[in-house]
Amino acid sequence: MRPTVHWISLACLLCFSHQTVADYNSDYQRLCTDNGPVSVGSNVYSVTCDRTLGPGLPVQRLGHRLNPTPEECAQVCEQNRGTCFGMIWANNACYESSDANGVLLNAPGVVVLTPPPLPGGKTPEQLAEELRNCETEKGGFESRASQCDTEKGQIEARRAECVGEKNTCEQNKNTCEQQKTEAERQRDGYQREKNTCVEQKVEVERQRDEHKERLDGGAQSIEIPTNAAAYCAEAYGKGYRQVTIDGTRYMIACGPQWVGNIQKAWLKADNLRDCLRLCNQRLCHAFGFWFTGRAQGQCNLVLEGMQPGPTTQQSIFAVRMI
Repeated sequence: MRPTVHWISLACLLCFSHQTVADYNSDYQRLCTDNGPVSVGSNVYSVTCDRTLGPGLPVQRLGHRLNPTPEECAQVCEQNRGTCFGMIWANNACYESSDANGVLLNAPGVVVLTPPPLPGGKTPEQLAEELRNCETEKGGFESRASQCDTEKGQIEARRAECVGEKNTCEQNKNTCEQQKTEAERQRDGYQREKNTCVEQKVEVERQRDEHKERLDGGAQSIEIPTNAAAYCAEAYGKGYRQVTIDGTRYMIACGPQWVGNIQKAWLKADNLRDCLRLCNQRLCHAFGFWFTGRAQGQCNLVLEGMQPGPTTQQSIFAVRMI
């Protein structure tokens, strides 16, 4: 039998093998008269009325259902998108065509439902695999994004810590500069005090030298008095006289007194001669020997620096001549 004759027979079976019912008529009118769509989910099937597909033989679907709707017939194709290239819907009939090169043939009352093309011409299995791969990549991206957020948080925390350390350093720097300014101020003050002290020392030494020159000018040389009290009773207020012990000259006087303004030492001495020797040993500038009163027997050595003291009748004052 020729294919055309075969398909004419199939079309007749589709149209007249069962009694036409109201559901089929209403669906046929909706599709072919009112140009209504057939949609399955988001997919819209194209509708071709009074046609069937050939030359490949279609496979009957939903044979257990009485008068399936066009949408139910199209749902079968959705489940087999890898092999389904069209559905043939008629009165109480639903057939699936897997012929990719099928052609339309006349068949009154029969409707061909053609699915929309697959994206990129890919099968559902391929699309599902791509979806799984995409979800896997998405998971990887989300993981890396989470890691990036964690690292970003760590960097921001470190930055905040660094800013805090920077502020602390700036505060320490300001404190250091203030301390430096204060230290320089104190240094300048100490330098002024030192300069004043040096000037005073120079002046004291000048006065001392002048005093020694005056003493050395015309002082009478005498033997070292053995009785200081008796000597001062006669020599009080009569100026300086010169004595020598162990090759060192001293100018002695009763009445005027000089004291140490920097350093002094009080030592025990039995007589004036002992006090002279103590001054030689200590290289003192001057001394006062107390021969009476509460300080009797004391030798007050002026080791550095001299300044005028009170007049007294209880001691002999001596200046060592260098």
